[in-house]
Amino acid sequence: MKTTILFVGLILSASAFAQSTVQPSSTVTSDPSALFVAIQPEDGQAVVFATQAELDAKIDDKMDKIKQLILANKDNPSELEKLQKELWRFENAVVAPTKN
Repeated sequence: MKTTILFVGLILSASAFAQSTVQPSSTVTSDPSALFVAIQPEDGQAVVFATQAELDAKIDDKMDKIKQLILANKDNPSELEKLQKELWRFENAVVAPTKN
């Protein structure tokens, strides 16, 4: 619930910012959520956490920070692609298997 509220707030803020700064020749998309499309990296490696508790404690904050960076770098295609790949890694995060 907290993540949903933060995400919606982030989208609304980004939308208001984009609408207030868009110029006729601007390439800014009218749908900022399109920026948050995760791209699978070539190696297909997701982030690995040691425990489920660690994943649960850190994942929302990490993804929110990446989304903020995506908005800040929306006009830098190479950085945007790197961040979208990083977003994929966190969206697909896993817990390391336990060793017996």
